[in-house]
Amino acid sequence: MNANNFKIRRISLLCGLAFMVAASSCHREDYFYEIDDAPLFEWTANVSDLHLTVLTDSVKISHLQSYGFRCHDVHVKAPVLALADTTGVFDCELADSVLKITVANIGTVNGTITATDIYGKSSELSFQLLAFYNTKPVAKGSAKLIKNLSDTEAEIDLSQSYDTDANKGGGIEQYEYKITSPSDIVYSVVTPLSKINYIFKEKGLATIEFRVCDNDGEWSEWETIYIKI
Repeated sequence: MNANNFKIRRISLLCGLAFMVAASSCHREDYFYEIDDAPLFEWTANVSDLHLTVLTDSVKISHLQSYGFRCHDVHVKAPVLALADTTGVFDCELADSVLKITVANIGTVNGTITATDIYGKSSELSFQLLAFYNTKPVAKGSAKLIKNLSDTEAEIDLSQSYDTDANKGGGIEQYEYKITSPSDIVYSVVTPLSKINYIFKEKGLATIEFRVCDNDGEWSEWETIYIKI
């Protein structure tokens, strides 16, 4: 065999080996891609049923709302999360398996969150939230004589007051009392206390007006109760 033929055969052999390696590599990549499963991606909190991929809820504008999710994948590298297909005005953050979202305007906001693994396979979660304005709190109260320090000492209790959107982050922060004695002496106070004690100067029929303020700064309507001292 002359040198030229040997050289040609050597080149052909090397080309064949290179082709086999490339083919084997492609086959191996295809194999791992085929057996790969997309990430398990599901809502796990603040929804009516677990394991949902579509979240619907109502939220109060300008209030932070949080929704938990689970994203599980077998690979060492965590899936990449991305938000797309959004409508409406809102700020949000995806961190520590929680979607934190604050909606700026009333109306409906939508979005789709995609989890993509190292092989490009992905799963999706979506949300549809209806945003509403703050609603007024409701003031409720009662008064009774307790006669601890005086026979004219009364306890005024507004602890049954409530915020109508308490399940969306609302709450009572301030209580206003306007106490008018039988001789028309007026005592007014705004306090974070839902109960106060008051000692009247004389006996007779006293008038107690009150209202409450929620954590959005909105006051309830005034309510009135009477107590005989």
